[in-house]
Amino acid sequence: MGFDESTPTREHLESDPTIVPHVLLCGAFEESEIKSRESIVTGKRAVQSDILRRIKQNQDLRYHYFAEARVEANDQVPALILDFKRILTVATGSIYGGIETGRLERIAVVPAPHIQDLVQRFFAFQSRIGVPDD
Repeated sequence: MGFDESTPTREHLESDPTIVPHVLLCGAFEESEIKSRESIVTGKRAVQSDILRRIKQNQDLRYHYFAEARVEANDQVPALILDFKRILTVATGSIYGGIETGRLERIAVVPAPHIQDLVQRFFAFQSRIGVPDD
């Protein structure tokens, strides 16, 4: 999708107090990337087959699985796994600037019932309280 007239300008983003200054993003990986990921601590494969099965059924709190989907007549988005532990924030103006210059492109929009589930799962993982062992 391209940049259109309704997209706010960088000046508007910086001066309007109602605009969210930063966007919270999480890592999105194809299944093959998750399968081959190694643990930094052990050096062994971090995601075992039983964990991958739980991820694909959205039963692992850390991850969210999106099955492969057709987004337009001929475009196909591969299955993606979102990793809620790998997050970062980006200035909203930088995102719009990337869209304007063509460095970033929206490939799909998650429909309402699914986006609500995704947001609930993301913040459920982020809001966990780490309690030290006794």
